[in-house]
Amino acid sequence: METSDRHLATILFTDIVDSTRRAAELGDRRWSDILQEHDAIVRREIALHGGREWNTAGDGFLITFDKPEAAVRCAAAIREEVHAIGLSVRCGLHTADVQQIGDGIGGIAVHTAARVAALAGPDEVVVSRTVHDLVAGSDLRFRVRGRHELKGVPGSWELYVLGDEGSRSPRPGLRGPTPIVVAAIAVLAIVFAGLYFWKGDSPSIPPAAAIASVAVLPFANASPDAADEYFSDGLTEELISALAEIDDLRVPGRTSSFAFKGRPQDVRTIAGELSVAHVVEGSVRRSGDRLRIDARLVNAEDGYEVWSETYDRSVADALEIQVAIARSIAAALQVQLLERSIGPRTDRTPDPEAYDAYLKGLHASHAPTEDGVRESVDHYLRAIEIDPQFAQAHAGLAIAYHGLGARYGTDRPILLPLGKAAAERAMAIDDALADSHLALALGKAWWDRDYDGAERAFRRALELRPGFAAGHQSFAGFLTFMGRCEEGLASVRRAVTLEPLSTLYATDHGAMTMFCRRYEEAVAIFLRTLERNPEETRAWLLLGRTLTTLGRFDEAAEAFARGERLPGHEPAKLAWIGVYLALSGRPAEAEARLVRLEELGKIQGVRQTDVAALEVALGRREPAIERLERAEREQDLDPVPLQLDPGLDPLRSDPRFRAVVDRMGLPPRPDPSTTSAKSYRNSPSAGLESVYSARSLR
Repeated sequence: METSDRHLATILFTDIVDSTRRAAELGDRRWSDILQEHDAIVRREIALHGGREWNTAGDGFLITFDKPEAAVRCAAAIREEVHAIGLSVRCGLHTADVQQIGDGIGGIAVHTAARVAALAGPDEVVVSRTVHDLVAGSDLRFRVRGRHELKGVPGSWELYVLGDEGSRSPRPGLRGPTPIVVAAIAVLAIVFAGLYFWKGDSPSIPPAAAIASVAVLPFANASPDAADEYFSDGLTEELISALAEIDDLRVPGRTSSFAFKGRPQDVRTIAGELSVAHVVEGSVRRSGDRLRIDARLVNAEDGYEVWSETYDRSVADALEIQVAIARSIAAALQVQLLERSIGPRTDRTPDPEAYDAYLKGLHASHAPTEDGVRESVDHYLRAIEIDPQFAQAHAGLAIAYHGLGARYGTDRPILLPLGKAAAERAMAIDDALADSHLALALGKAWWDRDYDGAERAFRRALELRPGFAAGHQSFAGFLTFMGRCEEGLASVRRAVTLEPLSTLYATDHGAMTMFCRRYEEAVAIFLRTLERNPEETRAWLLLGRTLTTLGRFDEAAEAFARGERLPGHEPAKLAWIGVYLALSGRPAEAEARLVRLEELGKIQGVRQTDVAALEVALGRREPAIERLERAEREQDLDPVPLQLDPGLDPLRSDPRFRAVVDRMGLPPRPDPSTTSAKSYRNSPSAGLESVYSARSLR
C-alpha cells in the first residue's frame, strides 16, 4: 500500500501559448524540434532554481519548489528564455500543503495552482496572494490582477501578475486569457490531476520523445599512467561528435557532459540535468599498444543496461571501436546512424601515432587559456607531420588558429590567413567534415569578408552535424554582427540547449543579447550564469559593461571588482573597466588604464575596438576613428565589436566610421541617435546617451 505524505510547497504550472496553431504553422518535424528545445530550457531552469519536475502533459509542466521566491524566479526565467526560440508561455503559482502519494502529487493545492495558471495571459506569471505575501521583501514586483473565482475552489482569490509581462510582444487591450485558453488549461489541470494524484507517475527523467536523447559521460581513465587521461577524454569527445551527426538523436555537447567528470552521481540525476533519457558510460585502459574499452548504454529512468560491450584490441583499432560503439548505440535507440558515421572516413588517419598527437591537441584546445590553444597547435602540427592527409587534424589546426586570432586578438593578420589555409586543406581532403566547413566559414567571415560564402559554410557544417554546439555558437556571432539579431539569438539559444551546463555558451548568450541592445535581458542572463559559476571572469566583466551602458555605475563597480579579482582577460579588464571609470567621472584612472592597455598591446593581442571604445569614453573621437581606420587597413579589425559594441555608438553617425564599415562589406547598423526604439530595440539608455553627449567629442 502506498504511503501518503503532506508537505508545504510552491507549485508552478507552465503552458505554451497557441501551441496548436504554432504546430500547424511549423509542421510536425520543426514543432517537435522546438518542443525539445522548450523542454530542455524548462528542465535546465528547474535544476538551476532547485525545483522538482513531477510530470508533463501536452505542453505543460508541473513543478514544485521548497522556496517561493525560487519558484517565481524560475517562472520568470522560463518566460524569458523561451522567447529565444519563438515561444510564449503562461505560468501560474500557488503555495500550500501538497499531498504526495507514492511518486505522485495531488490534492486541492495542485488544482488551485492549475486554476491560477488558467487565468494567466501570454507571457504572464500569475501568483496567488499566498505566494505574493511570502516573497514580500524581495525585489520581485507585481501588479494586482484583482479577485477571481477559481472553478472548483471555494471562495474568491486575490491574484497578482509579475512585472514586465509581455514586453516583447505588445497585445493591445489584453485583460487576460480568452475563454478558450481558460478551458484548455482547465482540461490540462484535469489531466495533471489524473497523472499525479491517481497514477502517481514520476517524470524526473524525460518521457520518450519524438527525438531520442543520450549523454556520453567522460570515459574513466583506467590506464596505469594517469597522463593517458587525454586519450580517454579524446575518445569520449570523438564519440560525442559522431553521435551528434545523427538527425534524430539529441546529444549534449562536450562541455556539459564533462561537467560530471570526477563527480560520482546517480545516473538518474545526471540525465535529469542534461534532459536526456539515456546515458553512455565507460572506461579506457591503455597499456603499451593494447587498448581495452568498456562501454555501456543505460536507461536513466530505471538504471538498467540497454547494451554493453568490452573491446580488447590494438591501439591502432581505436577508430574502429568508436564506430562500433556508435553503431551499437544507434541500434539500441532505434535511430538511423548516417553512413558517414559508420563507413570509411577519409578525415581519419590509420596511423596511431598521428591519432595520438591529434587527441593531445584536442585535449589542449579545451584549456581556457591562450597557452592551451597554442599547445594544441603544436600537437595538431605534429599529427599533420606524421600524416599529411589527416583532415581532422587540419580542421583542428584551422579552428585553433582562428581562436588565437579572433578570441585572443593575437597576430590576427598572420593567424587568420593560416587558419583559412588549414581549413581549405582539410576541405580538399574531405569536404564532408563539419569541422572543416566551420573553419572555412570562420576564415571567410573574419578574413576574406566573403559573408555569403561564410553563411553557406556555416549552414553546411550544421547540416553535416546538427548537434554541433560550437557551430551554432559561431553562426550566432556571425548572424548577430550581420544585423540579424533574432536569428543570431535563436542560434546561440540552440547552442546553449546543446550545452546546458556550459558557462562559456551561457556567457556568449548574454553577450549577444547585450549586443542586440536588450540590456536588461542580458543582465538577467549574466546573473543566472554567475549564480551557477561565480568564477566565470568574462561573465562578471560583461555584466559590468552592460550595467555601465545602463548608467548603473554602482552595480557596475561591484561586478568589475569581482571580475578583476579573477584570472584572465587582462585586455578586457583594462578596456572595459576604463570605459566605466571614464563615464562615471574618474577620467584620470581611465587614462592610466588606456596607457597600460596600449603597452600591453605591444606584447600580446588587444582588440583595437576595445581601445577605441575607451578613447571614445574619454572624449577622443579623432584618435578612435584613426585607430579603426588603421586597423581596417591592416586587417586587424574584428567585425563583431565594430558592428555591435555600444561603446562605439557615438561614432556611428560619423562618415569616416561608416566608410570603415562599408570597406569591410558589412551592412550598416542604424544610428542610435536617430532611430526609434521600435526599429532599434532597447537602444542605449538615456542615461548613457546623456553621459556621452555631455562630453566634447573632439
